[in-house]
Amino acid sequence: MLVSDADIARLAAHLAMAETDFIERYCALARNRAQLTLIENGEGACVFLEGHACRVYPVRPDQCRSFPEGWSVSGCPAEAGGGPNGR
Repeated sequence: MLVSDADIARLAAHLAMAETDFIERYCALARNRAQLTLIENGEGACVFLEGHACRVYPVRPDQCRSFPEGWSVSGCPAEAGGGPNGR
């Protein structure tokens, strides 16, 4: 899940954390090496997913807010209509 500066500010404020602390604890460099992404839990899901509920739903990242209508990630194989495996 890619996160913008605005997403980070909202999420950090919601969790009562400094933005730098939020980034250190919950973010990683995305595969494109140009953006930050939320880390995943041990099962490969978003770190904020607890059961079937989002722990930060009121302030969720813009990419989550726009799912599925506006959801796309530049360079994603599925974006080209190839499905999740790019086929």
